[in-house]
Amino acid sequence: MIHLHERHLIVRTAVSEARQALWAVLDKHKLTTAEVILVVTEVCSDEMSSIARASIRAERHPDDPEKPGDEA
Repeated sequence: MIHLHERHLIVRTAVSEARQALWAVLDKHKLTTAEVILVVTEVCSDEMSSIARASIRAERHPDDPEKPGDEA
């Protein structure tokens, strides 16, 4: 028997809610396929960049979370 992590269902629920929200926005604005790809790419790219920057800052400067990751 496989035991799922306690947060598995929470994450799956969040994915479902995000998908529903995305479809609502796409339907509201009647976007073309290319526009949908642009919206999704921009949103995901911006969020992933933000997470990566915060992670690098935390890795490089664990005692100074305000210090930019690129600084020595």
